[in-house]
Amino acid sequence: MQTKLLACATLKNELEFLCQRMHISYETIWIESGLHNRPELLHKRIQTELDQITDCDRLLVAFGNCGNALTDLQKGDYEMIIPRVDDCISLFFGSDAVRNAYGREHASIYLTQGWMDGESNIVAEYQHMLDKYGQETADSIIKMMYGHYKELALLDTGVTDIQCLVDETAKVEDIVHLTRRVVPVGLGYLERLLTGPWSEEEFRIFR
Repeated sequence: MQTKLLACATLKNELEFLCQRMHISYETIWIESGLHNRPELLHKRIQTELDQITDCDRLLVAFGNCGNALTDLQKGDYEMIIPRVDDCISLFFGSDAVRNAYGREHASIYLTQGWMDGESNIVAEYQHMLDKYGQETADSIIKMMYGHYKELALLDTGVTDIQCLVDETAKVEDIVHLTRRVVPVGLGYLERLLTGPWSEEEFRIFR
């Protein structure tokens, strides 16, 4: 069976680690993480990729349904398997329920190395605001966007050096004025996506 993987670039470090560890060599289509800020564009981009997929029996989709970007996708002549989560962060926590429970208690902004490596991370967004509006307006926008959060949750997936993420996110801490916390998370959900079994509780399966 020919299997392909369509994945958010935010998850690239973890997916490549798992594929190497489990000796998997799926052809992978990477979608840039910056499209998360525009779910309608993310939906169109994913649909465009789906329309072009050939020579495939099964497509594994390493995405959460961020902003309903995965809703009403039209697949080709292949089985498509999608995690039952609202966003990519829940893939690290293992479920929406665990992620939401943590969020209710800590009101966190979640950061991973993959997200910081992306083209639309908080530092890049803030710099764009500075260039366009000046510091006073940029700071006001940041406060409006992130003022209700209590902490920065640095997700430690065990794949990349967490100290590098700690050092890099010092800039984010200065921008949003929140304390950072390292939060250990897991790769079990992503591993099950790559290899199965694909239970109905965790995955939507379109045949």
